[in-house]
Amino acid sequence: MCHNRQGIVRKTIGYFWPIIFSLGIVLWPGNSGAVEKMDLPIQLQFKLLIKAATYNRAQSIKDPEVLRVGLVYSQQSNSQQVAQEVFALFGTVETKVRQYKLAVVPIEFQNTRQFKQDTEGSKIHIYYITPGSTSHLASILDISNQLKILTMTGISEYVHQGVALGVANSGSRPEFIYNGETARNSGADFHSNFLRLVRVIRR
Repeated sequence: MCHNRQGIVRKTIGYFWPIIFSLGIVLWPGNSGAVEKMDLPIQLQFKLLIKAATYNRAQSIKDPEVLRVGLVYSQQSNSQQVAQEVFALFGTVETKVRQYKLAVVPIEFQNTRQFKQDTEGSKIHIYYITPGSTSHLASILDISNQLKILTMTGISEYVHQGVALGVANSGSRPEFIYNGETARNSGADFHSNFLRLVRVIRR
């Protein structure tokens, strides 16, 4: 039984590494012009986070076929730039991640009421939060708790502030950083094999 569990964990780890190596990645801070530091290139971080989302068992209950990602941005130029790049990479072509068809929906944060309405109208499952969201991050997190939406980001500091899952540069390789309290509040139920790969953040 022990050897079987170890094999499953190795399989889970192996699922992520081809993404990194296939992109020919060398780790560097993102060049998106963001105020907050993005440790990893946008294409890599987004791919890793979306792969991670497929290990959330609650997602298969919400929708077993489609993973709808709300691409959260604001009027700040750096936020718009990152959102445009993500959408160009993943929102304009048909993409499948494991068993899920990926749907990327840009959602601008203008005010709390409109943002919540747009989220509900688009039936969002996940928020990917772009740089430049500090001033309204608390409002985004409040809505994510109300609507049980998993939050993700490429800004490691946002995970310390309450976002559920992020990615960061850990020396020679990326690492997942995980805010368990926020994840549970959003209704997430990650597989234990995935949780063995994360660094847990406690607020």
